[in-house]
Amino acid sequence: MKKIDIVLTAVVVIMVIFVGYYIFLNKSNNKNKNLSVEKLENQKSDIKKEGILKTQENGEGPVTIAVTPEDFPEEKDKLWKFEVLLNTHSVELNYDLTQISALVDENGNEYKPTAWEGDPPSGHHRTGILIFNSISPKPDSITLKIKGVGDVAERDFVWQLKD
Repeated sequence: MKKIDIVLTAVVVIMVIFVGYYIFLNKSNNKNKNLSVEKLENQKSDIKKEGILKTQENGEGPVTIAVTPEDFPEEKDKLWKFEVLLNTHSVELNYDLTQISALVDENGNEYKPTAWEGDPPSGHHRTGILIFNSISPKPDSITLKIKGVGDVAERDFVWQLKD
């Protein structure tokens, strides 16, 4: 009789462990699903904030450059702005971005920046806004060209403005 009680108790304990494990897995999977849905919603929100003009990054050579354009208004008196981040640990960032940058439209027309609002030329980390007069009519695409940073001849950041 005692052997049957021991076996029966062992079977019940094993079943409780399996059921507990199954419940634990279901809760974990539901949490992961909820996190995935939340992450997807956050990404959608970020895309809406960024619009179609997404940040682009170029890590060629010893300097990484990331550029985030603001939305480009159609009005002639509005400015077009690009947030520029430069990062390195080996090169002095002593570049005048107004001298080495240009916007180029799909027809090859080149536009020079009017100002740089940000960190002065020096150091290993710089952030600022590169400012251009608006282009009218708004082109289908633009390319921001930055020349000679970190021994890279030219870096191109391209955005489609019209579908």
